[in-house]
Amino acid sequence: MTGRWRGQTLANKQASSSGEKTAHRCIRFSSKVNSHRMPTEENPQTDTRRQDWLISAAVFAAVAVAAWWLWANRFFLSLDEGIYLSGAERILRGQAPYRDFFVITGPGSFWIEAAILRVLGPTLRHARLALVFDLALISAAVYWLMARLTGRYFALVATFTFFALETRPLFRLYANHRWDSSAFSLLAVLLVFVGTERPRFSTFIAAGMAAAAAAWITPSMLAVMVLLSFWLVMVRELRRQCIPFLLGIASVSLLAGGVLFFQGALVPMFRDLLWTARHYPAANRVPYGYGAVAPGGLKATLAGAHGANFIVGATGFLAVLLPALLPLLVYVGWMVRRLRRKEIDDREKLATLLMLASFGFVISTYPRWSADQLLFIAPIFYVLAGYLISRIVKGRLGRTVAVACALALAVAAFSYSVLNVISEPVIETCIGRLRADPLDQSLIKLATSRISPGDSLFVYPYLPIVYFLTGGRNPTSYSFLQPGMMQEPDYEKALEELRARPPRWVFFFGLPPATYRGIWPAADPAALKPTLVDHFILSNYHPVGALQGSGTQFFLLERGTH
Repeated sequence: MTGRWRGQTLANKQASSSGEKTAHRCIRFSSKVNSHRMPTEENPQTDTRRQDWLISAAVFAAVAVAAWWLWANRFFLSLDEGIYLSGAERILRGQAPYRDFFVITGPGSFWIEAAILRVLGPTLRHARLALVFDLALISAAVYWLMARLTGRYFALVATFTFFALETRPLFRLYANHRWDSSAFSLLAVLLVFVGTERPRFSTFIAAGMAAAAAAWITPSMLAVMVLLSFWLVMVRELRRQCIPFLLGIASVSLLAGGVLFFQGALVPMFRDLLWTARHYPAANRVPYGYGAVAPGGLKATLAGAHGANFIVGATGFLAVLLPALLPLLVYVGWMVRRLRRKEIDDREKLATLLMLASFGFVISTYPRWSADQLLFIAPIFYVLAGYLISRIVKGRLGRTVAVACALALAVAAFSYSVLNVISEPVIETCIGRLRADPLDQSLIKLATSRISPGDSLFVYPYLPIVYFLTGGRNPTSYSFLQPGMMQEPDYEKALEELRARPPRWVFFFGLPPATYRGIWPAADPAALKPTLVDHFILSNYHPVGALQGSGTQFFLLERGTH
C-alpha cells in the first residue's frame, strides 16, 4: 500500500528542549507528505481510492442480488427471527417496544423491520431486505478494507471466499439483530479507517452515527464504539476528530432516546435491559467456540462421504469452525509477527486499528461465545487473516497457490448453497411465496391450516416466527418465554394476560430435553418442569393438529376442552 498512506509514522514523543524523555506515548501521523496536493485526476492516490470505492459498490450490488435471489424468501425455522418480525408488526399496530412488549436487545432492529414492512408490506421477502443489506454492506466493507491493506485482486478473491463461507451455514441466514449491528459496526470501523487516512469532519460524524446505530441495535456493541473512541484519543493527529465522532453518536442517541421518551418507553427500556443483564448470562453462557465441532469431530462429520459429498461436508465443517478459529489464529499470528518484526510500516498501522476494533466485536458476543454467534462478528477477522496471509506468503508462486486454494474453497461452498436452495420446493403462504424444505413446509401447513390473519394466538414457549407466518395476534407482552431464563414473575405476568384475553389458538413447541441442553447447556434443567402457563394451556385447550420431526413436537391447540 506504498503511496496510499498519507505519510503516517509511529513514534514516541520525546522532549527536545531539555533532553528529558516523556512517558507519554501515542501514534503520530505526519501531514507533510502530499498534504499540498489537491485530489485531482493526476493524483494516483485519488485514482486508487476512487477505483476501490467503485469496486466496493460493485461488490455491494453483486452480493445484494445474490442474497435476494437465494435467501430472501427461504423459510427457515429459526428460534429468533420471529422476535423481530412479530415485534415489527406490533409496532405497526401502534405498540412500542419495552412499553407494550418485552425486549432483551436494543430497539433498532424492530424499527428497521417495521419501516420496511410499513413501506413494502408484510412478506418474508420484504422482511429479509435487512439481511440482504447487511450481507451486501459487510461484503463491500470486507473488500474495501482488504484492498487497502493488501491489493485489489487479492481482496476480490478473499471477499468471494469470505462471502461463500460466511453464508455456507444456511441456518443463520435470516433477519437478526446481530447481522444488523455487525454491519453498522463494521461500517463505523471502515469510516474511522477512512478518516485516519484523510481526516474529515463529515467522515467522523458518519462514523459516530454508524457506531451509535449498532449500539442501539445490540447494546453490547458499545464495546466497539469505546475502542474506536480510544483510537481517536491514541492517535495524536486525530484527537480533534473526537468531537465530530461524539456528535454523530449524540445525534443518533438523542433521536432514538427521544422517540422512546415520547412513547413512554424510555424507562421501560432500562427496566428490560437491566433484567437482561441479570438473567441472560446465566441461562445463555457457553464456552468459547461452543458448537464449532460436532461430536466425533471431522472424522465423524465426513464418515462415509466420498466425492461431492466429501466436499460438501468439508466446506460445511470449515465454515462453522472458522468463526471460532480465526480470532485465535489472528491474535497469535499478530503477536508472533510483532515479536519477529519490531518496525511497523504503513499498512500495519492501519491494521492496528482493525486489531483494536476486533476486541470489541469479540466482547460483544459475551456470554454466548458459541460458533454460530461468532459467525456474526467474523468479517473483521477475515480481513485481518487476509492481511496476515498476504504478508506471510511470498513470491508469485506462493500467492498463486493461495489464491487458487481460496477460489476452489469458495466455489465449492457457494455451489452447495446455490444448489441446496434452488432445489427446495415452493409453497404459497400469506407472507408470500416461500422456499422451504419438506419438514418446514409441514409446519407451515400445520400453522396456517386453521389460524387466519388477525386471530388471537399464543405461541409457547419459543417459536415467534409463527406469529409472522400466520398473522396471529399475541395477547401477551412476551413473544417468547425461554425456559431457564424467564423467572416466576414473568410466567405470572404472562398468565395474567392470558386470562384477561384468552387466545383462540395456542401453538405449542415441544422441546426435547436433549435439544434444550444442546442450545442452553448452562441453564437449569429444572426449568423444564411445567409452569403456570403450561397448566393454563393444558386446562383450557385441546389439540387439533400435531407434527413431529427430528424428535421435536409441534401442537396446534384450540380453546375449549373435549
